[in-house]
Order: sequence, then C-alpha cells, then structure tokens
Amino acid sequence: MTVQTETRVAGPFSGYGVTTALPFDFVVFEAADLIVIERDDTTGDDTVLVLTTDYSVTLNPSQDDDPGGTITLVAPLPSGSTDFVYSNVAALQEAIFTNTGGFYPAVLNTALDKLTVLVQQVKEAQARSVLAPVGETAGLDLPPTPQRAGLYLAFDA
Repeated sequence: MTVQTETRVAGPFSGYGVTTALPFDFVVFEAADLIVIERDDTTGDDTVLVLTTDYSVTLNPSQDDDPGGTITLVAPLPSGSTDFVYSNVAALQEAIFTNTGGFYPAVLNTALDKLTVLVQQVKEAQARSVLAPVGETAGLDLPPTPQRAGLYLAFDA
C-alpha cells in the first residue's frame, strides 16, 4: 500500500435531519482507526460518537486502490449539527522483523504506511494548535485549571 494523500479529515458534514452517510477518502487499516466528532453549531460543544453505538464503518475493499470508505450514522445527523471524521490510528508498532525470519515486503510496507499516517495525524493536529515562533525559548506556563477561570489568552499590547 502507499499513502497517496495528506488528508486525515473528512467533512464538515452539515446536519439537515436526513444525512446518515459520511464518506472519507484517506487510508485506514481498520474501523477503529477513525473517530467521529459531532459539533453542536449553536454551542460549539463537541461530542465524540461511539463506534457500533452511534455509527458503523464500511471500508472500501482495497485501501491500496481506493482508500477510504463510509461512516453510516445510526440516526440522521440532526439539523444544527456538523460532523467531522478524523483519522485516529493508534501509535503502536506491531510488526516484528527477525534475522532468521522470512522477508515479507507487505509487512514492511504496512509498517511504513502506518508511520506515515501517524506523522500526518500529528501534522494535522499541530496545524490546529497555538505555536510559538521558531527560536522562542519561553514555554507556555498556564496556571492550574481553577485559577484559569475567567482569564483570557492574549499576546502583546
């Protein structure tokens, strides 16, 4: 398999009370490699949907030739909600290579593809993060949660 796209997110999918199919077109290895977030458009609150309780996953038969698949919601996406499908591949390395074992290129390719996907997940999350400029040495030292109530994050005058 090869990873031919950097996309690790599908959506936004807007709710109109009828949408149940959420297609995605990035490589995954199994259904558990996905996470579905439902956002209430009024409050901005996010809810993580639960696999087999709130949705099912159908992967395309060949992730090599046609990556992706479809999330099928148990209930239609409600009006005033927006769903996003994210890659959520576990950061594990499960391939074992031994000196005396056979060499199986497919096992090596899968391990490298998984590393690529993990890097893409970090890159996607980092793109949504607050970052200090290169060369900045000061860390972001936040007070504990109870002391942050009512405070704002601001920069410069």
